Amino acid sequence: MPIERTAGLTAGVATMAVVLAMLASPIARQPWLLPVSLAAVVGGGGILAQACRGRWWALNLLVGLLTVGISLNFRDRPIGEVGLDLQNGSKLVVWSAVFGVAMIRLPAIGGLLRRFPMLCLLLYGAVAMASSAWSPTPAYSFGCAFGLTAYLLFAAVVGEAMPTPEIIRPLTWWLGAFVLLSAISLPVLPDIALAPPDPLEPIRRLQGLSGQPNQLGHQMASVILVMVVAAARRVTGPVRLAAIGLGAAVLLLATQSRSSILAVAGALLITLLRRRPLLWSAFLLLAVALALAAPDHGSDLLARVSRSGDKSEVMTLTGRTDIWSCILGKIAERPFFGYGFNATEAVMTKECWTEASGAAFNAHSMILQCLFGVGLVGSLPLFLFFGWCFHQFLANPVLERDLCFWAQMISGLVEVDTFGGTPTMFTLIFLLLLCAVVRR
Repeated sequence: MPIERTAGLTAGVATMAVVLAMLASPIARQPWLLPVSLAAVVGGGGILAQACRGRWWALNLLVGLLTVGISLNFRDRPIGEVGLDLQNGSKLVVWSAVFGVAMIRLPAIGGLLRRFPMLCLLLYGAVAMASSAWSPTPAYSFGCAFGLTAYLLFAAVVGEAMPTPEIIRPLTWWLGAFVLLSAISLPVLPDIALAPPDPLEPIRRLQGLSGQPNQLGHQMASVILVMVVAAARRVTGPVRLAAIGLGAAVLLLATQSRSSILAVAGALLITLLRRRPLLWSAFLLLAVALALAAPDHGSDLLARVSRSGDKSEVMTLTGRTDIWSCILGKIAERPFFGYGFNATEAVMTKECWTEASGAAFNAHSMILQCLFGVGLVGSLPLFLFFGWCFHQFLANPVLERDLCFWAQMISGLVEVDTFGGTPTMFTLIFLLLLCAVVRR
């Protein structure tokens, strides 16, 4: 039997097994789940078969499903609840499908996966999956780590099969559709699109269909970065890129996600300064001027930046400093291998509480989240990858890789970001652009 047919049968059986597991779980009480699942398996089978053959249109449909389809949130999950439900069950089915495609295309992507940055991320993913053996929530830890590995392998498939412009161009359409859906959600579904007020944040921030304002902010930041790359590479018309980018910027501001705003601005500034060294002098003068003005106007500025009008909100980074203190104490107890990938929510909701956000469901820091999950040993491959990205930024700057690297490093100071938990829209975008660069 040809290898593609054998691998396709194996991937189909694996995907069906995941669907059957969902049907056997409590979420199967939904009467429409069985016909929808069967239709998805039958209809998706043709798309997967063509993706296994490296057809661009099929790969782009899967990219759209990963970036838009499973980025939409349709549940209200209590903090600390990490069991299988329709939301994460759907993600697991999709991850299994694209993992199967990658396994079929493994001979074609083997050379790309042997490159140093890819090996680092593969090893990190392998350790993350292995950490489920000592995680308090083994299925959840394995599922999240499996999703991260599936994204990496699928990005390699896309990067090997398609030239960079053909990756970026359809991506702009998918992201444009996501921006439109997020914008429409406000007038159509205001109760869902606006987050309920927080004890320290009395205003209702925009969360769209993403389930959380910072999550939507992170997604809109991803859209802006892709539009900048698309404009620089001239892969499509500037008017459409400007419209999508402007819409994403407006939504980003409406989320009031300060970390995402700083990540976009910081990434753009750093990559610009790398390419225009003479601008460093102007930037340093501006920094000195701000430093001199800070003693006189610092308190007023902090109060204006805060959402509640209280400068302590900014000084504590909305309670993050309390979370970090608690997280560091737990890391010190298991410094080498951690508690299991993305097990923060299961452990910290019982042991770490803050006035700002109640239970700490993640470390609000990518580095601390990784150290908590897989320890120093498990995080080493990821740190080596970061070192490679920084070296390449200095020695061989490439816009798409550098923008994504700096955006995730800046955002990762106060958020879990790309590699610390459940893979996100930005995870896939970063890996797609990374594979396109590494393949060159």
